[in-house]
Amino acid sequence: MSAWIQQRVGGLTATAAGWQTFDVSPLRDDRVTRADTTHRTPHGEVRPAWRRAGERWAVHVTVPAGTLATVRLPGHEPVELGAGSHEVIR
Repeated sequence: MSAWIQQRVGGLTATAAGWQTFDVSPLRDDRVTRADTTHRTPHGEVRPAWRRAGERWAVHVTVPAGTLATVRLPGHEPVELGAGSHEVIR
C-alpha cells in the first residue's frame, strides 16, 4: 500500500536500477492538492514534496549525489535536476 501512495500520489518512481534516475510526476487530481514523501535509496534520501493551486505547481525535490531526477508536470516540459535541493515552480 505505501508503495502505491509513494508512486501514485507522491509521484515518485525509479527509472533506473538503484535509483540512479527517478521521476517526480505529481498526481493531477482535484481531490489532492499536495503530497510529501521520502524514499531511502542506495545513494541517500529522495524527498519530493509538491503543492498545487489550480494550474500552478510548486515542487521541492531533494536529489542525492550521483542521481538525476526528472520532474514531469502536466502541460509543461520535463525538468532534469542533479544532486541538491531544488524547487520547480510552474
